[in-house]
Amino acid sequence: AALTWGTITCMLRLSILPATVAFVYRPVAEVAAWYVVFLLAPSVFLIWIVVTRRTNLVWYLLWGWAFFLVPLLAMGSVATKEGMWPLWWRIYRNLFSEDNWPNSLAEFTLSDVVISDMFFMIL
Repeated sequence: AALTWGTITCMLRLSILPATVAFVYRPVAEVAAWYVVFLLAPSVFLIWIVVTRRTNLVWYLLWGWAFFLVPLLAMGSVATKEGMWPLWWRIYRNLFSEDNWPNSLAEFTLSDVVISDMFFMIL
């Protein structure tokens, strides 16, 4: 329960930055609507996972890659007036090109593993 609460409260606090950037870049209602989806969908889905005691890693991957990432990228897609697939492809190329993949792997390890583990250790 503490881990779920920590995840949801961090999501609410840290997610305002990309939403604000997207809205300032292109102030349209669709960005605000995707932000609401971004706040509600992963929160409700994560609570459902915990309440129904789903322990398979697939549920958490679905939470992270579908319920969290898709609305976040949708905000970026609306703000940049770029389709979702071209945006996904551009991100993929930038992160995993032959020159960039070692840096991407190192940054992911640092941000996702080390920082999140340190955060959850203080709960």
